[in-house]
Amino acid sequence: MSYDMKDTCRIATGVHVTDKEQHEQQKGGVGGSTVVTGYYIQQNPSKPSDHVLFWLYGGAYLAGDSEGNLPIAEKFGQWCNDMDVFLPNYRLLPEYSFFDSLHDVVHSYEYLVSVRGVKPHNITCLGVSSGGGLVVRLFQTLAERRREMDIDDDSTHHDTNHHHDVVPKSTARVELERLLTNPAGGVLMSPFVDYTVESCTQPGSFTQYIKHDLIVNQSVIEEGLQYFDRLGDADVRRRESPVHRSLVGLPPLCLVVSEHEACFDQNKLLVDRARADGVRVTCGAWKYMCHVWPLLSMFIPEGRQACDFMVNWIKENCL
Repeated sequence: MSYDMKDTCRIATGVHVTDKEQHEQQKGGVGGSTVVTGYYIQQNPSKPSDHVLFWLYGGAYLAGDSEGNLPIAEKFGQWCNDMDVFLPNYRLLPEYSFFDSLHDVVHSYEYLVSVRGVKPHNITCLGVSSGGGLVVRLFQTLAERRREMDIDDDSTHHDTNHHHDVVPKSTARVELERLLTNPAGGVLMSPFVDYTVESCTQPGSFTQYIKHDLIVNQSVIEEGLQYFDRLGDADVRRRESPVHRSLVGLPPLCLVVSEHEACFDQNKLLVDRARADGVRVTCGAWKYMCHVWPLLSMFIPEGRQACDFMVNWIKENCL
């Protein structure tokens, strides 16, 4: 196994960015960073896989890092026919903003496609908690960009039966359409997708299940929610919540959730709205488990069951 400790890309500006310039850009906030960092795992360096698992860690945008997710992400790659795994870093609160996190994730995906040359249909995205929210927002960003440029969701697939009346496309246009092509699918582990004031304060699983949830407990609620005020007013928080944006044009999704965890209500809403928008969604629900319990697969059988559920879905739908 080999680890590339730091990968960089210059696809935002097309020019080299020095460490000093990078520091100044990051201080400037959203849109500043042009450097992608993270870990790239090759299960077999002598025979790299064509398929890549794009893994986004969780932590409510306040904590977490790619290094801490290496063991479980590596294991997932091994379970999924020894596929490569890419774990990018993204900036966190309170030093940065949610928009910086999303910017870094979009850049990391662009790096994977444009720099490493991985074909989108060979990429499977997996997000843990807030990482799941970022996976959905990544997919929404691709879909929204396609609509802005009048690119059909299926326009990048080659149709050998229709060659007449086709206007030649520039190289740049072809490359952009390839970049905006959906990945094979997305796996969402207890995704955190609703940042509205009401979801965080009104009666529901997020406020009432903290007595059951070992991960999203009262202290997490009290300490973490104060930082979401920086996202903006109520309208902004709703607009930026993945569950309240259009889900049209997203690739197939696999979601695992506990019926007794804090994010249950918003996950159920995400599944219902995605299906209503025409997205194929496979959902696995467990009882009496805490938030992101699959990460505890070494300790509880339900965790391993959930991991097997996700791995089998990836094998059947993405490989």
